[in-house]
This record gives sequence, C-alpha cells and structure tokens, in this order.
Amino acid sequence: MKQNMLIGMLAFGSILMASACKETTPPPKHEFQTLQTERSERLNKDSDAPSGRIRIEMDYLTAQDSIGRSVNGTVMQRMYERTVTQTPQAAADSFATAYLKRYREDLQELYNQEKKTQVTKAWYEYNRTIAARHIPDTKELVQYEVTHSFHEGGAAPYEEKLFLNFDARSGALLTADSIFKKGSHIELEALLLQALEKEQNVESLEELREKGFLRLTNIYATDNFLLQEKGIRFYYQRDELASYEAGPVEIYLTYKKLKNILTDKTKDLWSRF
Repeated sequence: MKQNMLIGMLAFGSILMASACKETTPPPKHEFQTLQTERSERLNKDSDAPSGRIRIEMDYLTAQDSIGRSVNGTVMQRMYERTVTQTPQAAADSFATAYLKRYREDLQELYNQEKKTQVTKAWYEYNRTIAARHIPDTKELVQYEVTHSFHEGGAAPYEEKLFLNFDARSGALLTADSIFKKGSHIELEALLLQALEKEQNVESLEELREKGFLRLTNIYATDNFLLQEKGIRFYYQRDELASYEAGPVEIYLTYKKLKNILTDKTKDLWSRF
C-alpha cells in the first residue's frame, strides 16, 4: 500500500516537473530567409505600351517542422487570399504568373482597340506589391506585418496592412477569441470606444461621429492587432471606422486595462516578456 502511494507521488511529481520545465524552457530559435519576386509585362509589343507590374517579398521560416509549416502556410494564405500548399518561392512565382495572365486577359484586347483613338495609358498601368515582413520584437512570439499595395489603372492607390501573431512554441495563430475571455466583447468594445474618444480628444460617441468616425458601424474588436510589450495595438483599414480620407485607425490598449478579460494563458505569456 505504502509502496503504491510512493510510486503515485513520484509519478505526480514527475508530471509537475515536466509541466514546469515546459513552461520555463525558452521557445525555439526561429530562422528566417527572404524571397523576392518581381515581374513586369507590357500589354503588347509596343515600346511605349502600358505595363503590369507585381512585386512579392516574404520573410519565411526556414524550418520544415510543424511550426514552420503552420506559420508559413497562414502567412501565405493572408498574402494570396487562398490556401497554399506550395513552398514560399513556388507560391510567389505562381501568383505573379497568374496576376500578369489576368492582366493581359482583362485589358489587352480593350487597349489594342482604344490605342487607335486618344487613349489614356495611365488607366492601363497596373502595379501591385505584396510584402510579408517578420517583426523581431519578442522571442515569445513570431509576428508579421503583411502589406498589400495597389495602384491599378486610374483608381487611387490603396494600401492595407494585416498583423499576425503566432505563439513561438506551437506556431498557433493568436486571435481575439484565443486571447480574450468568452463573453468579454462588450467590455472590450467599451474600452476601445473610450480609447478612441481619448485619441480624438472628444467625450462622446456623438462628437466622434461629428468628426467622421463610426457613422456606418459600431465599434468592434478586430482580429487585426499587434501584440506589443505593454499592450495591444488594434489596426483598422481605411473605411472601417472612418472615411477613406481619414486613413487607417489605430487604437492602443495596455495589458493593465485588459487584465480582467485576458485568458489565463495570455496573461502567462505576457509575464514572460
């Protein structure tokens, strides 16, 4: 009986020690490599014909383990807006080829017809850039800024940014659902609204709307955020919370303000910063 109890206590102690070691073991060191793909193609053989141009840049994890596959796969999904099973270089080459093919198919015939008259070539100039850059801020996280830039034809140039935060130990993508407690969205939205009012130096929702904010939507928590040393920076694209002319909107909340609605796992992560 005593022997069985002793064995049980030793086993339980081993589990606790293993768990403790897992939490205190530093995350693996991740190595990155940068790829660049840049291509351009004219709509026809004329030396002064308009061109389609695309540039792709990506910092990718070199390791082919589960973390590398998870992070690279998610980053490429956000870059190309589809599920990708290719290697980073193959995916970039494939997307660039498809982009220029669509450019020719959509515009070549129309341009060849209109060039016989007075045509505005600027309407046929297409430029696109996709960049995924690693943000080397903390060993506990693998973080990315993914930028999409467009200037296609006569339309005004447009840029959007996406931020991705991965657990460096598992490669799991951290979302609002995973870092905030279930049912905490009302409190989180109240904190975001309060911070936006302070940033805009107003004291009410009505005053915010007078300045062009939240006229077509209520405040909401976006999954597009960057986890920083002392808080979270929420990033909203043009047109999300305000007019296009107002540009993107950033709202910063400290972990101190968020401590009551962060999950226990998230709190533990920040304690290791």
